[in-house]
Amino acid sequence: MILTFEVLVGFLTSAFILIAFSIALLRYLKLGYRPLLFLALQWLGIALWGLFTAISTFILENGDTPNILFFPPLQLDWTLADLLGFIGYFITIPTLFLLIFFLDSITRTSIEPVKMLIGGMIAATLIITGLVPGQGAKNVTIYTYYAQAIYYMFWILLWLYYTFKIFLSSPQNLKRYSAIVLIGSIIIFLDAFLTVTRLNPPESNLSMFLMGSGALMIVIPYSFQTKLLYILPFKATRLIVINDNGIPLFSHSWVKGTDPSGEVLFSGMMSGISAILNESLKKGLVREIALDESKLLIETDKRYSIIFVLQCTRTSTSLSDALHLFSEQFILNFKEYLSGSFINTEKFNASKLVDECFPFLPDYN
Repeated sequence: MILTFEVLVGFLTSAFILIAFSIALLRYLKLGYRPLLFLALQWLGIALWGLFTAISTFILENGDTPNILFFPPLQLDWTLADLLGFIGYFITIPTLFLLIFFLDSITRTSIEPVKMLIGGMIAATLIITGLVPGQGAKNVTIYTYYAQAIYYMFWILLWLYYTFKIFLSSPQNLKRYSAIVLIGSIIIFLDAFLTVTRLNPPESNLSMFLMGSGALMIVIPYSFQTKLLYILPFKATRLIVINDNGIPLFSHSWVKGTDPSGEVLFSGMMSGISAILNESLKKGLVREIALDESKLLIETDKRYSIIFVLQCTRTSTSLSDALHLFSEQFILNFKEYLSGSFINTEKFNASKLVDECFPFLPDYN
C-alpha cells in the first residue's frame, strides 16, 4: 500500500482541525456558551471534508475499487473513492450555515436574512453542480470547481470581515488575542486565494497546512478568551443596584470615564420612573427602557424593593439571564443588610458577584 506525502499531510491537517473542534467542544461543555458549539461543529465539518478527501485520494493511489453506486435517474456511477470524495464535498454545505450561525450569535441578536439567502444560493449551486453526471473524485467539471471556489471565498471573507471588526472593537486587554484570530483568518484567506487562482498546486499540500494552522489560531483564542465572543453584539456600560428610596447600593462600570457623581441622580430617577409606571399603568413592573443610543434592562426584587439596572447598547438573552442571576445572588449574599432601617452602602461590595454572573463581558477600563 502506498501512502504518499499528499495523503499524509491531508490526514495530519484533518487531525489538527479535529483538535481545534475538540478544544471548542470541551470549552462549550464546560462553559455552556452557545457560540462555542457553532464554532466547534463548523470546524468538525471542515475536518471531515479533509478526512474524506484524504481517504478518497488514498484509495485512488492504491487502485480504485469497482463501482459501488449506480443511480440511473441521476446517471451516477461512482466508485468508493468517488463516493467518499463527494461525501466530503457535500459536508462543506452545512459548515457554511454553521459559520453564519456562529458569526450572528457573536455579532447580532438574530440571524441575518441576507447572509442566509446568499448561503442558500451557494448551497443550491454546490448541490446542482455536484450532481452533474460524469464526474469523479479527481475529475469534476469546471462548474463544480467554480461553485467550490465561490463557496470557499464567501466562507473565508465572512471570517475575515468579522474577525477584523472584532479586532477593531476589542479593548486593549483583549487586543492581542483578537489579533491572533485575525492572523488565522488572513492565513486561511491566503490559502483560499492560492487555491482559487490555482497558484497553489495540489501536490504542494500548502493548502491543507494553511487551513490547519489557521483553524488552530482561530479556535484557541475564542475558546480560552471567551470575552471575544461578546464584543460586537452589545456593550454593557454599567450596573447599578437601587433601593426603594432611590439610594444606590452598589454600582459597577465596564467602561472607562463613567461619572460616578451622576449615580445618585440616576438612581433617584430610576426609582421614581419604576414607581410611577407601576402605580399609574397597573401593568406590572418595568422590564426594559429603550433610548436612542442605549437600553436599560431592569430586574426588580419585590421582597426587599430592590431595583437592578443594567445599561447596555443592545439587549440579549444572555444579558437578561445574567442580570437575573446577579439579582438572585445579590439578595442571597446581602439580605441581612437589606432588612434594617439603616442602610450602610459600604456593606454591598458585589464586585465578585459581577465577575461570576457576567464573566463574558469585556472590561473597557
